[in-house]
Amino acid sequence: MALVNMKISKEDREKERTPEMSEADGPEYPFGLRLHLDSNSLKKLGIENLPETGKEFGIEAKAKVVEVSQRADEEYTDKRMELQVTDMNLVDPDASTADRLFSGGAKSE
Repeated sequence: MALVNMKISKEDREKERTPEMSEADGPEYPFGLRLHLDSNSLKKLGIENLPETGKEFGIEAKAKVVEVSQRADEEYTDKRMELQVTDMNLVDPDASTADRLFSGGAKSE
């Protein structure tokens, strides 16, 4: 399955920007797409040493739909779905195939 880039378009960022905001203000990606992993979660994923900021990982995950809603007015219809990640793994693209298959999680040096 191909990945879809979720970055907010320039056009949509322009619509949301207020006069006091600069072009650099505002998020690059929609709210809710950032995962926060605490020490226990990192341990479960096999990450002993924190990676450098900016390093990319693949994510394999299973999620359960926990809430759905739809709202409409005269001009706009908004649909929303909340997912709870229940199982996940991080894939370090720099790890060897053997490490990926047998480590039980991503290892970052």
